[in-house]
Amino acid sequence: MGKKTSPLDHIVSETWEAEWSTEFTELLCTLTRLVSLEADQEALLAAVLDGPLLSRDELGEAGVVWPPANKSVAPPKA
Repeated sequence: MGKKTSPLDHIVSETWEAEWSTEFTELLCTLTRLVSLEADQEALLAAVLDGPLLSRDELGEAGVVWPPANKSVAPPKA
């Protein structure tokens, strides 16, 4: 059967559920739409990259709050 490398390897369905067909169709539609937007996404990325850069001061004036220097920005542990 091959090497098992993940707990997902042990999940095996013997049947195909009816709702899976709907979910699969929705997934294919979503992926198709994303592919169809590729040219627009490329143009948007180019526009962003060609746009002006904002300095830290300009961002601060616009309300961006920076984490304290030399402090961990990791979320607190529960």
